[in-house]
Amino acid sequence: MSTRDETTDQVEPLVEQFRQGDLPGFAAAAALLEPADLSDVFMALEPDERLRAVRLLPVELAAKALFEMPDATGAEDTLAALEPPQAVALLDALNDDEAADLLGPMEPDLRLRLLAGLRNRGEVEQLLRYDEETAGGIMTGHVVTV
Repeated sequence: MSTRDETTDQVEPLVEQFRQGDLPGFAAAAALLEPADLSDVFMALEPDERLRAVRLLPVELAAKALFEMPDATGAEDTLAALEPPQAVALLDALNDDEAADLLGPMEPDLRLRLLAGLRNRGEVEQLLRYDEETAGGIMTGHVVTV
């Protein structure tokens, strides 16, 4: 796990690299980051830049980084700005509880459009029935047995 100073040291060069147009270099460096660290990079980008970065990166990495963003509005706005198939692909790359957390605060019409395309729609819809701060809102539909 990185410290705040290490994260800051990673964010500024990546943002600058992105803004200078070195997209292959940005993508290669971003792929080495943990999603939580990449979320700091996303937060430092302007909304239109974040949208371009999400489209540039592998779906699973971009999805996890969006989920880790401390400001859920940024992730929600980014998903809303994507074409529905792209947004659905990102949501499908997440666990059902993570997808529900991102879908929960969205406008109902957009949430329904995105839910319609999800592979695990039923599980996500079930989780959306619960308030985010309740046990039902925190749980996942996946069961682990040992």
